[in-house]
Formats: sequence, C-alpha cells, structure tokens
Amino acid sequence: MRAFTKGARLDGFGIILALCALSFPLACSEDKPPAETAPGAEASGATSERQAAPAVDPHARSVELFRQGREDRIRKNWITLTGLHWLREGDNPFGSAPDNAIVFPADTGDAVAGSFVYENGEIFLADPAPGLTLNGSAPPEGQTRLEPDGDRIALGRLEILPIARYGGHAIRVRDPEASAARDFKGLEFYPVDAAYVFTGTLIPEDNGAMTTVETVVGRDAEMVSRGTIEFELESKTYRLAALGAEADLFVMFKDATTGKETYPAGRYLYAPVAGTEVTLDFNMAFNPPCAFTPYATCPLPPPGNTIDVPIEAGERGPGAKH
Repeated sequence: MRAFTKGARLDGFGIILALCALSFPLACSEDKPPAETAPGAEASGATSERQAAPAVDPHARSVELFRQGREDRIRKNWITLTGLHWLREGDNPFGSAPDNAIVFPADTGDAVAGSFVYENGEIFLADPAPGLTLNGSAPPEGQTRLEPDGDRIALGRLEILPIARYGGHAIRVRDPEASAARDFKGLEFYPVDAAYVFTGTLIPEDNGAMTTVETVVGRDAEMVSRGTIEFELESKTYRLAALGAEADLFVMFKDATTGKETYPAGRYLYAPVAGTEVTLDFNMAFNPPCAFTPYATCPLPPPGNTIDVPIEAGERGPGAKH
C-alpha cells in the first residue's frame, strides 16, 4: 500500500455521486447481519449475548458494489462482441456466405440474410431474410431506415447493432456463444485503499469547447472539453484533462503501472465535481472496453494525462504483465 503525504482524504465522502455517472445506483445504508449467540451460551443454558456486527466501511462497500455491477456489464455488453464492420457506400450484404461484406458464423442463418445500404450517412436495412427481426418484430417490406445506437436486429442468436462513431457508421455484432464469453475469468482489482482518494480543483474550459483525441480504431474523436483538474500527489502538482458532457468529469489517464500491472492503453475514471472541487477516487478507475474486445472504439488518454508514479488502485489488467 502506498501512503501519500498530500491530497489524500481518509474520511467517508460522496462516492455515490461517482457511481451515478456510471449508471449504477447504490443504497446509502448497509444491511448488517443479525447478531450471533455467544459460543456455548445455548449449551450451558445461559442467556444469549448479542454481539455487535463488525463495522462496515461505507467507502469500501460502495467501491465493492460498483465493481460487482461493472463485471456484470462487461459480461453482458463487451465480451460477447464478435464483429465491428465499417460500412462502405452502397450495398453491404450480410450472412453466412464468405463473400458477404459482413460474414456471420455458418450456423446463424442464411447465406445472404439481407443487406445494409449505406447512402449519404444513412443506413437502410434491405431484403431481410425470414426470421430476422428489427426491435422484436418482423421488419416491413422494402428498405427500412435504421437509427444508429438505437435499433437492434436479431438473427438467430446474434444481436446486430448499427452504430455511429467518429464521422462513420458501422455494424457491431454480439454473439452470446462467443469464445471470449466462455473464457472470461472475471475482473481483477487492487484492494480498496482510501489513500488513493484526492481532492482536486477544476480549472474550467469555456462552455462548448471541444478537443480532439485519438481512438483505438485510428479515427479521431471530438469530445467536449471541461477543463483541467489539478491535484497534489507526493508533493507534485498533476494536471489532467477533463472531458465529457455528463455531470461527472470523464478522465482518461496513464500512470507508472500502465502496461505492467494495468491495461497498456490506460484507464478511465469518472470524477464528481461540485463547483470547482473535484473528487478523484482512483479506486473507481476502470479499463476501457477495448481491454476486453477488439471490436470496441475506445478513445485514448490525451498525451498530457500521465501520472509518473504508480496508481495502485482500481482495476488491473488484462493485457498487463503481472
């Protein structure tokens, strides 16, 4: 465990705010187990003595609940991905035949199960095979305009999702029988450590400011710039670019564990902000989706978002050298 001389907050604080940004609501109160009868009391006929349950650290409990929910989301949303297909202008036929633009496993449907027609930045579903459904129902005859990041297509066990990313459009494929889902062993974390909770100051950016970051798919991403977070760690001031349009600040960072004990591309963190006061709880740091699948489109940490000491908190690996 690392101990820091500056910036650490050891008291309980509003961690729940950070969890709300990640859409994982938590209860503020803790259920305590019933008190147990003192050993030997019943056998001797003595009056049972009630022992107080051990105190529960609300911060540690909140972090653990967040981690449990995160593993559920990884299992549901990311390790079942089996394809990311960028659409080309015109027809993009799909099915099990190997000459399709988008090829599905042989046991999942017709040789040609339909086509995605991509015209002027819009996606249309054309010539769907029998059994294919759009949002739970048979699609109408002819071409149907698809809503990226909204509509869902099902073909056998496959879920097919049109998405819009970084000025282009793609088809993402999810298969519950993916080998990555079968082989997934769960997530690995550092122990919860309150020494890795810091209070920082936001130096805000003008409203509407944008910045460009690189992504794992080689396309630049335009993101809302919220400003810069300053905080103290081991007597040094660090500055991290804060991004995102949500209430909490989105931070992508690297540190001295990156590529050794943690994911080589860096980690993510949501940081609650009240006025200009920012809570950086690195126990909540987590890996981007591209740590689990080659079919994600993750943005990458800006070059300046590097901490040159180890942040031994939050999520570890995969892809790290343990």
